[in-house]
Amino acid sequence: MLRAFQIILSVLALGVALLVHPPEEVASNLSKWAQYVGVKHVPKWLSLHPADRYVYPFSIAFVVVLWVFPYVKKRKAKAFEIIFDRENPGRQFWSLKTIETFSNQISGVEYRVKIRNKTSKTLREVKAETERVGPMGALPTKLIFDQTGETTFALDPGASAFVRLFFAQLPVIQPGTLMGASSAAYGPIKVTVSALDTTAVERVFQFTPLTMQFDPSKESLIF
Repeated sequence: MLRAFQIILSVLALGVALLVHPPEEVASNLSKWAQYVGVKHVPKWLSLHPADRYVYPFSIAFVVVLWVFPYVKKRKAKAFEIIFDRENPGRQFWSLKTIETFSNQISGVEYRVKIRNKTSKTLREVKAETERVGPMGALPTKLIFDQTGETTFALDPGASAFVRLFFAQLPVIQPGTLMGASSAAYGPIKVTVSALDTTAVERVFQFTPLTMQFDPSKESLIF
């Protein structure tokens, strides 16, 4: 639909530029066409010979803007949406989990974010990584997709996938854990998502200051 609209307007603009060629006489062709379509009182500025000369650059500029602007706008649009819902519907964004280690089992809370493809094409080799960018920062870590257990994924247009953001061992508050205002040193948490032939998208999550009454099954460590 957009392409057809661009073609029609481009043909009209170039057609006007060809029809309104610079005349040899003093009167402009613009004034003649205005009279032809029924305009009885043509403005004086439109009747002057130089009026036709402005049609060329304005027509070409119009066509260029008509075709370039949608492309530039599309390039600036973000390919991904990084979603974290603090309402935690269906416990999709954080839930209690037990993981196996070599020696024992560890209980904790696993946090996840949803990545949605906002484009109209399939995005391949989608990757996500996270890093803490606060005072207690850490190097970027590749995130694992829930569906495959791998660090890469292919997302169809409009499709979504969950990645495992981090795992918080229970109890969250242990000896040495920063609490209150000082616990903000654990964050913020930055998530970066990229894919082939796309610009990377970032989202930063803040860290919730911990309190003694903090309940990880009901409250979120990030927002």
